[in-house]
Amino acid sequence: MSIRMGAFFGGLVGLSLVCPATAVEPSPARTGTGAPSRLAVAVNQYFVRMDEAYKPGDLITREQVAPLLDELAKTGFPVHAPEDVLTRIPAADEVLPRLLATTSGKKFMRRVARYPGAYDRLDRLSVMPHGAQTIRDLIKGPGGERMIEYMVDTRGGKAMGNMLSKAPNGRDFNKPTTRIYTASQLVEALSTEVKPASGPSRDDRPSPVPRTRPAR
Repeated sequence: MSIRMGAFFGGLVGLSLVCPATAVEPSPARTGTGAPSRLAVAVNQYFVRMDEAYKPGDLITREQVAPLLDELAKTGFPVHAPEDVLTRIPAADEVLPRLLATTSGKKFMRRVARYPGAYDRLDRLSVMPHGAQTIRDLIKGPGGERMIEYMVDTRGGKAMGNMLSKAPNGRDFNKPTTRIYTASQLVEALSTEVKPASGPSRDDRPSPVPRTRPAR
């Protein structure tokens, strides 16, 4: 890009201080009758057992989910391709899970989890030059979640994402990564046994988050 990424991300952090924040809490997965599905209840109970501080919308990791899939198979929810599911979930040693596992990171996580696409953008941001440091700054600074709201809810934020898409590792910044970040997304993935044959072609699908990460 023609602009210096460090200065650009510094502007993002500054922008977070002036963007308003209004949103609602995430809801658990539900059936057509309005009641949480048996699978959703089983998954949520598992995470609560693992961590009493767990809240719906928290970022989940591959290491947490692996034993859950074994448990589900024993209780009537066999997973046909567990490895395919696990590869879509961030590993605990990746940048974003590590940053959100800290005390301040958890507070930030629960403020941004309410925004659809927040984790996708943070995950893409985490692998970009200066991206990890930008997330640290957003976590530590006041109102960091406002930048995330701005990016997902406004035209200006979408335009900013288009600019970031031109940066190294920033391709498709505004699009979902196809990864699984939350328990509700996991329930949705597990509930879908077979993907529609008429789904989008590979060229039309958003690019995944690059796994080769820049030096920090």
